[in-house]
Amino acid sequence: MLLNAKLFGLAVILKLFYETCATAETCSNCCTAIPGNPGNPGNTGNSGQKGEKGSDGIVGVQGQKGDAGVPGKLGPKGPPGPLREEIQRKSAFTVAYTFAGSVQAVGPIKYDNIITNVGDHYSAETGVFLCQIPGTYVFSFTSQKNDQGVVLRTNLMKNDAIIIAGLGQSTEGESFTNIAVLNLEQNDRVWTQPHVATNNYLRSSFNYCTFSGFLLYAS
Repeated sequence: MLLNAKLFGLAVILKLFYETCATAETCSNCCTAIPGNPGNPGNTGNSGQKGEKGSDGIVGVQGQKGDAGVPGKLGPKGPPGPLREEIQRKSAFTVAYTFAGSVQAVGPIKYDNIITNVGDHYSAETGVFLCQIPGTYVFSFTSQKNDQGVVLRTNLMKNDAIIIAGLGQSTEGESFTNIAVLNLEQNDRVWTQPHVATNNYLRSSFNYCTFSGFLLYAS
């Protein structure tokens, strides 16, 4: 009797277990969930704080030399340059005194033998150099006596003023010379003349008595 009761209880337990398992299997097959609608996008978050500057990177290897570039366009033509005459204006002369037997008065000595006269600024007719190019000039003269025991003096003049002089007073055939550097303006006049009227300049085709001048540089 007791055994039958135990068997009956076991049978009840097995039946309940079987019904529970059957119910769980049926729910898993029939109760499928329906997906919901997507949610709205969330709000943009706040910007984060600026980070600290990173350390400098390592210097890279130097690259290869690039190809030559295309030549540039030809530039505009420049203005014409100055004329040659404007770059270097010229004035120079050397003249000699060869007249025989004439008395030279106090005034410009008219050197008749024109050796050089670049620019034609010396006049043989007047014996005067007329400045046409303002600037700095060099002038020199040489005079030679033709008689012993006389005094001969030659003055270099600029616009009626004595600038320098030369003097000979000893032996026959004595020569003397002098040189000056002058700043001239246009139309300034330069010449040589005896200090007193004289007939004692040595006149010769060898050109012992001469007068020279040239432009050192223009102003």
